Amino acid sequence: MTLLAIVGIFLLLILCLGSGMRIAFAMALSGLVITYWVGGIEAIGDIVGYSCWNSANSFVLVTIPLFVLMASIISESGVTENAYNDLNTWLNYLPGRLLVTNIVACAIFAAICGSSAATTATIGKIAVPTMRAKGYKGRYVAGSLSAGGTLGILIPPSITFIIYGSVTDQSVGQLFIAGLIPGIILTLLFISYIVLHSKLRGDMAPPSKDIYTWGDRLRGLKSLVPFLFLIFLIMGSLYSGIATATEAAGVGALGALIIVIVLRKLSLNLLRKSLVEAVKTSSWLIFLLMGANILGYGMSLAGVPREISQAISQSGLGYTGIILLLLLMYVLLGCLIDPISMILITMPIVYPILLSINADPIWFGVIIVLLSETGLLTPPVGMNLFVVQGASGYDLNEIFHGITPYIFILFLMIAIIFVFPILATWLPSHMY
Repeated sequence: MTLLAIVGIFLLLILCLGSGMRIAFAMALSGLVITYWVGGIEAIGDIVGYSCWNSANSFVLVTIPLFVLMASIISESGVTENAYNDLNTWLNYLPGRLLVTNIVACAIFAAICGSSAATTATIGKIAVPTMRAKGYKGRYVAGSLSAGGTLGILIPPSITFIIYGSVTDQSVGQLFIAGLIPGIILTLLFISYIVLHSKLRGDMAPPSKDIYTWGDRLRGLKSLVPFLFLIFLIMGSLYSGIATATEAAGVGALGALIIVIVLRKLSLNLLRKSLVEAVKTSSWLIFLLMGANILGYGMSLAGVPREISQAISQSGLGYTGIILLLLLMYVLLGCLIDPISMILITMPIVYPILLSINADPIWFGVIIVLLSETGLLTPPVGMNLFVVQGASGYDLNEIFHGITPYIFILFLMIAIIFVFPILATWLPSHMY
């Protein structure tokens, strides 16, 4: 019966998604069908109310609208554009120039954003016109922006970490801190690739006639102060134990509001746009959670997680074999569905497996976010690729060509965290 349930859920999900149905409703419908099959109409009555209430009634999920609000306020205020231009005064001497600036700008914006698509879109909107005017090749521009945008879900705060923590009942604060060192290492790997490729090939960045003095650089530092202020508020309050992840999100949103007031950029239009963005993002995610909870309940009722967990645990693969099998599964899934949906669909099955082999859930959270990043860069879904295409108008084949080296760098980063898990677990173990 378990095998039949798995096949039935899989086929129904494919049918629903293939028909164009939203993934939240596809998951809910699949869950309701399997629930009715196993428990009848009474079970459906129980699950709908329970899942909808539990999905929305979560203190942890309050962090999402607050972090989105914070990022939207900063993005709409124009502070990001000034910071991008001033960053270039410091990085212009490096081979690759504005390509390196793209990576660093994405990393900094990621530290106040939490969304890969938002990071890619915000920096892309600023970078593409400038780089096109200076003669940069489209594939290199698209590659740096698509890859840099993935840092939005690794460098804290991260909406993906929030969802993972909510589903697995792990500390969101510890997950945020766990992503910090891997995020810095990945940023440096991206920059190293650009610098080395520029030195070896010499065609990544056109010659620059811009000359910046130390006075220009020092004056430009003031545009980075708002970002450093917010990063200090969020990460400082989290790591010191002064605030939970939800409280840190509230502090960050208040900090963003103070910044735009001090800079005299506050307006009713800015507040309206920022609040609408926060509501839209949060509503979409809550519907996803409701659908995932209904699907998870149906699978649990049918015994799917238990049977799969027992089968894998007793397969004789061992710890390394099971983890590698899960990594392969997520690489394939990442090509087909977005990161949050992937986590919501799989965690009811995968999390019991992790517990059965004593895998560290915080460490695996970092691994799954890195795997999600590869999914953002690989077709046919490849969300970041389409965001960059929308911002630039570049041909998709050109974008695919530019992003390929960064996908291999992400796989390298996954291997590094797999071999050296302490890079993800050391900082969280020293919290509080």
